[in-house]
Order: sequence, then C-alpha cells, then structure tokens
Amino acid sequence: EYVKPASKGWDVVPTAGSSDAIEKLCGLLLNPGDVVLTEDHTYSAALSNIRGVGAKACGVAADELGIIPEKLEEKCQALAEKKASFVGIYLIPVGANPSGAVMSEERIKQIYDIAAKYDLWIMEDCAYDWLRYNHDVKSTDVPGLRFGGFQSIDTQGRAMRIDTVSKFLAPGLRTGWFTAPKDLVVHMTKASALSTQTGSAVSQSLVVGLLDKWGRKGLKAHVEKIQKVYQERRNIVARAFERVVAIAIVEGRDV
Repeated sequence: EYVKPASKGWDVVPTAGSSDAIEKLCGLLLNPGDVVLTEDHTYSAALSNIRGVGAKACGVAADELGIIPEKLEEKCQALAEKKASFVGIYLIPVGANPSGAVMSEERIKQIYDIAAKYDLWIMEDCAYDWLRYNHDVKSTDVPGLRFGGFQSIDTQGRAMRIDTVSKFLAPGLRTGWFTAPKDLVVHMTKASALSTQTGSAVSQSLVVGLLDKWGRKGLKAHVEKIQKVYQERRNIVARAFERVVAIAIVEGRDV
C-alpha cells in the first residue's frame, strides 16, 4: 500500500529478511560469469552472495547521492565493448551501506534510464528506507511512510524491492518481504518452499499481530518516532562537527 510499483503485474512474497532475499535472488538470476554492477563500496553480504554463485561484482564510483550516472554509463559501455554478460544493478537507495548515501529522485531517474538502455534489472535493497530523515538539520519534519525508490517510476518491470522489519521493528526477527513482477515472485516462492519456507512462522505471527494492533496510524506514529530519534542524533553530531571545524579554522589547525 505504501510502496506501489508503477508497473502492472507485480506481487509480494514473505522472506526471512533481506539477506535471505538477496541470497535467493542471486541463485535465481545469476549464472557463473555474469556481472552485477554495484557501488564501489556496498553491503558485504550482497557481494558474498553475488560471488558465491560464480558471478562478479563490478564496483562503480559513488558520491553522496550514490552511484554516479556518468561512471555507471562508462562501466556499461566498457562491459558492452568486451561483450561481457552484465545483467543487473544492486544498490541501496537510502542509507547506502557503508557510505550512508541517499539517492535523490533525479539520481534514481538517471540510474533507471541507464538500466533501461542496457536492459538491466535493478535490485533495490530498502532496509534503511524506513529510517530516513530530513536532510535539513533545521527541520523537524520527517518523511514518515512516504516512499519513493525505483519501483515508483518503474513502468517496465525491471525493478525489484527488498524490505525487512529488522530496522524499524526489531533485529533478529528474520522477517521481510520481496516485491517484484509476478513471474519472478513465483520462482522466489518456489525457492523458499524448498529451503526456508518463507521464514519463521512465529516471527511472522508476531509481526502481523503487532501491525494489526497498531493499525495504519500506529505504524505511521512508530516509524515517525524512530525517524525523529535518528534525525536528532544526526543533528547533534552535525552541530558538534561544525563547532570543531570552526574552532580549528580560528586556531589555524588542520581539520
């Protein structure tokens, strides 16, 4: 309801958390020798899963907004000239691990257009999407349940989204969900049936019970409370950093 893909024919399947979804997707989508484009520094478990099936991770330079479009285009051109089998992009649009980069709407559109040009799928790991806060340190407003990402503009069915409750409810529940075109969700469901059985039924029951008790208003209030806590912590660090830098400049010291 809060993250509705722009493309038609999508579906959702429960997972045993983000890492479970990434591991299964690598098994379903990748062949030995395939290349997946990622940020030059990214989630180590994702890299391990990509390499674990014999595929290769190709790092792309990034800045405070994530993967740099021009650098991604250069990598794609180079791989195409080599006739390499580069098939997709793995990224974390909000709170990239470990850089903390947050993609703007413009950056998301630029990356999406390049993916469409080279016919690449996009695996967006949205574990931290629920924790995002306002960039303006003077603002008290938070995003709440307003989400964007690649699926919100994906009219071609090439974006798949991975969500987890571990960051906004509790770690260790090993519960999440995967949103993608129906054909892929069918295969994901079969892969789960042969392994994790979509995760712990106990954890799923706890999550569903809590969400039922909260309702939409309760979930919104909880997420906004968490976002405000993180936003205030960020503001404290930012103000402290500004003071340290100001003092260093006045005293003529290197920062």
